[in-house]
Amino acid sequence: RGYGSKLVAFWEEAMRNKGYKIVLTSTSVSETAQHFYQKLGYKAVGGLTLGREPMEILLSKEIF
Repeated sequence: RGYGSKLVAFWEEAMRNKGYKIVLTSTSVSETAQHFYQKLGYKAVGGLTLGREPMEILLSKEIF
């Protein structure tokens, strides 16, 4: 239905209107959301681990 893509596009537009040029989000490597964000143009820029939790991937996208 595209609800997720529409929500992300709405958020990106709101950030663009506030003057931001780059947005950043994160998701666990154990979740499929990383593939969703990559399809929307986000690139993996790093990651971190918190204790015994799966690694958290940091994703960013230029929105200017």
